[in-house]
Amino acid sequence: MKSSRALWIAGILGLSGVALGAFGAHALRAQLTELGTRDRWETAVHYHLIHAVAIFAAAIGLEVGAGAGASAAARRIGWAVRWWLTGVFLFSGSLYCLALKAPTWLGASTAPLGGVSFLIGGGCVIAAARRVGRPRLVGGGVRDGLLGLKPKDFDIEVGQVDFETLHRALASFGATDVVGRSFGVIKVRGKTSGADYDFSLPRRESKTGAGHRGFAVEPDVGLSDADAAARRDFTVNAIAYDPFTDTLIDPHGGAADLQARVLRHTSAAFGEDPLRVLRAMQFAARFDFSLAPETATLSRQIADTFWELPVERVWGEWEKWANQAVKPARGLEVLEATGWLVHFPEIAALRGTLQEPAWHPEGDVFTHTQLCLEALVAHERASGAERNSKLMWAVLAHDFGK
Repeated sequence: MKSSRALWIAGILGLSGVALGAFGAHALRAQLTELGTRDRWETAVHYHLIHAVAIFAAAIGLEVGAGAGASAAARRIGWAVRWWLTGVFLFSGSLYCLALKAPTWLGASTAPLGGVSFLIGGGCVIAAARRVGRPRLVGGGVRDGLLGLKPKDFDIEVGQVDFETLHRALASFGATDVVGRSFGVIKVRGKTSGADYDFSLPRRESKTGAGHRGFAVEPDVGLSDADAAARRDFTVNAIAYDPFTDTLIDPHGGAADLQARVLRHTSAAFGEDPLRVLRAMQFAARFDFSLAPETATLSRQIADTFWELPVERVWGEWEKWANQAVKPARGLEVLEATGWLVHFPEIAALRGTLQEPAWHPEGDVFTHTQLCLEALVAHERASGAERNSKLMWAVLAHDFGK
């Protein structure tokens, strides 16, 4: 009876260990397929610990079963299996400690950017690109990381590789969406996090026509980091990061501008795309940036190209202003400094429209509207309310009748 009970205990422990181990192994494999954020990495490590504990439970079960067996041979087999599984457990525990100590060994990278450590996502995906080329994290993801914000998407520029080879290297990570072979852009959707990773080749752009789309784009896999970054709009968006050497690549001084909260154009090519002025408007509002005087001057010189922009692209920038601004008045300041306020006559008319000083000592209606917008955002922040873009538009337009 005692032997039978011990065998039952052994069976339950063994089966529990196998079940937990299978679950841990499956979850760990899924997590290590894509390391998206620090939380995901820690989750994967915890799954590994579950797996290790499960192995230990199975080992105890086998030991109990072996002790209850009538056969000496069965006991010897039980002891051998027990010690083998104990060794596996010790190995798993060591791996767990190693993983906590150094998360970079699986392709993830913890990097001190601007004094703020954050985990670059898609470690294994980027590692696959590294096997065939020279990957760099670029654009808004690096900017947001330096600002201490969680990147929402990841742009990876891969040099020294052709499009077909890069596409093959990324195919194992699931469905890839080729946005444009001529642009050399491949989108990969993360299997576990749902994050989007945009892989592109370095490219040159040359002006061929009017407006935002009047460019000829040609991939050039041999471009240097500095030349590849020169096509970007602002220096704060022209910072690249190598997660494998933990190195910022900043040929245009973007990190210093980011620290100073200044939007500065990267090169004279800024003037070839009029949409960039409206991007400056919404960036200034979203991140509390001021506009560099030389960028304001260049923007004034291209003010008449506003009419080359499609209406939907103009609306897109204003929509970002309404939905994401933390300092909405900054956006209006940019429009005024660049001379682009004239393209929005209802807002322009607010400047110089006087009010009764007894009721509005702050100044004209333009200044009053800026203060009202700031008050709305401050109220949202204090109350924890979600952004209501309709209120932003209502406050912006509330004194158009004056």
